[in-house]
Amino acid sequence: MRFARYVRIRFQKMNPPNESERLAALRSYEILDTEPEKSFDDLTSLASHVCETPIALISLVDSDRQWFKSRVGLDIAETARDISFCTHAIQQNQLFMVNDAAHDERFALSELVTEEPRIRFYAAAPIFTSDGQHALGTICVLDRVPRELSSGQQDALQALGRQVQAQLELRLSLNREKQLARIDPLTGVANRRAFYEMLQRERSRAQRHARVLTIAYIDLDNFKEVNDRFGHQAGDSVLTTVATVMARSLRLADFIARLGGDEFAIVLADTSAEGARHVITKVHSLLDEAMKENGLPITFSIGVVSFTDALGGVEDMIQKADELMYFVKSHGKSNVKYAVVSSPDAENKTADTPAQT
Repeated sequence: MRFARYVRIRFQKMNPPNESERLAALRSYEILDTEPEKSFDDLTSLASHVCETPIALISLVDSDRQWFKSRVGLDIAETARDISFCTHAIQQNQLFMVNDAAHDERFALSELVTEEPRIRFYAAAPIFTSDGQHALGTICVLDRVPRELSSGQQDALQALGRQVQAQLELRLSLNREKQLARIDPLTGVANRRAFYEMLQRERSRAQRHARVLTIAYIDLDNFKEVNDRFGHQAGDSVLTTVATVMARSLRLADFIARLGGDEFAIVLADTSAEGARHVITKVHSLLDEAMKENGLPITFSIGVVSFTDALGGVEDMIQKADELMYFVKSHGKSNVKYAVVSSPDAENKTADTPAQT
């Protein structure tokens, strides 16, 4: 469509000079494509009621689309950015209003005006970052007939824009607190709580898609000796090194957690039993090398269980890996024991790897 191409060219030229920074700020809020939230839906409902319009939206302007975090009176979840009214609105510091889009040369030929939802009236208050540097989107009200807002309605819409900003900041702060509550402060990897939550999600996904899920339970041998001989600072350094080595040697999709004390766990999703063996063998080797380089008597007892179709509960899965680890611990340490669980009645297939010296 010739007009659509024209609109794209014109709107691209309207991008603010700091567009890349604006988009980075938007994504830092981690809100795009999230589920509806009542705290935002309440604000759009209030905007629709106060401004007496059939449509109200909280619209966030992404690189090539406007996505609606909340919406009243509109079924679609997003539109292309190049036809959006909000592309204009985020250029403003104050309320942006179009009383009759059909007689506004900027919008008269837009498909949002000439086709459903046939917008004639639009008013929006920009939503800014906390420092006021970037407009992330708008809270806007729309109607299918030309109209105006009273001064009181305009003030109310701008106040609602500030409330949306406050909700975004609150949501971001709560998410950061949740993330910190799931991180082990010493090593920077996930803690036990995060591990259980992630394992539950991966278990459900593996069960739903009939995929293999592997858990490796890792215990540091002779860790107490290092603590007693060299002090807790040396022990902390060992734990940090272990977490770093594992993080560097695993894929981004793999998950590492410190379960407490000197115990760690790794979850390998979508990895065959043979593939898991290859990964853990590599990790074990790198961990041994790191300890030898530091002249420490630390070795590693590791239990690895690959679940094919008999996942059981999360506690049962962890217990199986834990039991294998303790078997290694009680039979000479510094080894890896593997098992494959394929059905509740099937006999576990187990194997050891030679102790590395």
